Amino acid sequence: LNHLRTSTAHWDSALSAGKPVWLIAGDDSHSSSSILECGRTWTMVNVEEKTPDNVLSSLQTGRAYGASGMFADNRNMLRSVEVKDSIVRVQFEDTIDVIAAIADGGKIKKEVRHSSTMECTFSANDSYLLFEAYDTVHQFNIYLNPLIRYNGGSPPLNVFTAKINTGKTILWKFFVSLIFFSLMTALYYKSIVKLLRARSWNKKPVFDPVNSPLV
Repeated sequence: LNHLRTSTAHWDSALSAGKPVWLIAGDDSHSSSSILECGRTWTMVNVEEKTPDNVLSSLQTGRAYGASGMFADNRNMLRSVEVKDSIVRVQFEDTIDVIAAIADGGKIKKEVRHSSTMECTFSANDSYLLFEAYDTVHQFNIYLNPLIRYNGGSPPLNVFTAKINTGKTILWKFFVSLIFFSLMTALYYKSIVKLLRARSWNKKPVFDPVNSPLV
């Protein structure tokens, strides 16, 4: 999540495919002095003690949530998430405009308005369940990490399974560079020719003391 793109559709696709993907929210900023680029999205991490190891562990196991707004202002915060049998209950500190429960395929299972709490059933055919909350007046949103079914042992981790095909990568970069160079050459061909001709016309003759005629 960042202020330029909210990739919830891609997130839902990965979760629906069985990937335990945990969110990260942060600014895609190129200017630390711009209020439009800084303090727009951030990650709230649940740790008992503020240490680097604890923060990384929480991020790797989904004990965090994302928020978006202005000036990194938490206009509302998550108070608790409780699971009893198949009922999930989320509670925020203050009333918020909309709370939505989302399951497989990004389908909205349930939605409540102008409330600080919400309960939703984690059905047997749901592989995950997550909650999003929206303050439409102040454009402040909260994105909770998903609840995922697992065997009760170690929390599920998102194991990196992608592989790099070095040969195809090199060929791809070569052909892309070749196409780009060809396009640039075609686009600026006349300008390049004019520049070369201008340089040849303006080239000063070289004095040859042996073959130059006497005056």
